[in-house]
Amino acid sequence: MKIDPSVPLHLTREEARNIILKNSSYGTDGKVFRLNSNYLIKLYHSKIEKLLSKEEEKIPLIEDDSDIKIYQPNTIEFKNKPIDEMIYYYVDEEGTDAPLRIRSAEAIKMASERQSRVLKTHLPKNAVYINGQFAGCILLAEHGLQIHNLTGLPLSYKKKIMKKVLENISELFDNCIYHIEMFNKPHSKNSILVHKDGFMEEVGHSHVLVNPITLTPKIIDLDGKSTRYTTKPNKDLEKMSMEGICMLMIEFLLAVDLDEYNEVSDLAYLLEEIGVKAEYIDSLSDFDMTLEEAKDFVDSLENIKTL
Repeated sequence: MKIDPSVPLHLTREEARNIILKNSSYGTDGKVFRLNSNYLIKLYHSKIEKLLSKEEEKIPLIEDDSDIKIYQPNTIEFKNKPIDEMIYYYVDEEGTDAPLRIRSAEAIKMASERQSRVLKTHLPKNAVYINGQFAGCILLAEHGLQIHNLTGLPLSYKKKIMKKVLENISELFDNCIYHIEMFNKPHSKNSILVHKDGFMEEVGHSHVLVNPITLTPKIIDLDGKSTRYTTKPNKDLEKMSMEGICMLMIEFLLAVDLDEYNEVSDLAYLLEEIGVKAEYIDSLSDFDMTLEEAKDFVDSLENIKTL
């Protein structure tokens, strides 16, 4: 399908059905469908449910002995519910610091307008409508390996990747864009993808894709619940974003599974044991670093012990 990402994409109900019934990838906000080699569209979960209203077209559900729900074919369902399909755009209420939440395609429009100032990250391109109703957004197709699958790389390579991630985050902060889910989502480890041949694969969900040749990272999911846009700098949202960055650094650079460390004291002890320098242990285990502190921490890493 040929599209012009500079204008909204309008689909009929039947066009949307035909796209939905093809293979898709998963997402917590919605499902992502490939339109062509360059562009994807993300449609939000509740919209898909309404479109697949005929009983024979509904995706069959298989129940197993665990709490995991498994859907077929090539679809994914998470244990965490309900899922809010709305896109959020935050603006500062005049005279206060409290952000207002606006639910509409205007969020996508404002994101696309900022793209000219954001060079390292691809923002949503435009809105998608089905029978005139807002249903999702157009995304540029990104390629690469999910960062949480690269924890076995040499530390020097991981530091190179992480430094570029922090450069990308810095540019987003400069443009009042805050990605607040940079960590690997805990529920993603309890998700199963069922392929057409019946093979079941446990999958993860990262918000960073890495080119395996150049080691260039790309931050993804700059829409929905993952990202906040403001009209002026917001320290609270920056702090939320950096919490996720701290988790990502621990998971990726240090290859530590945070699910195994529920207490800050246990995590701090581990960081000391594997060789993290003392001046970074408290702030890293509390997930409370500034961007500049995170850059210094990455530079400081050497001779880290593997678990």
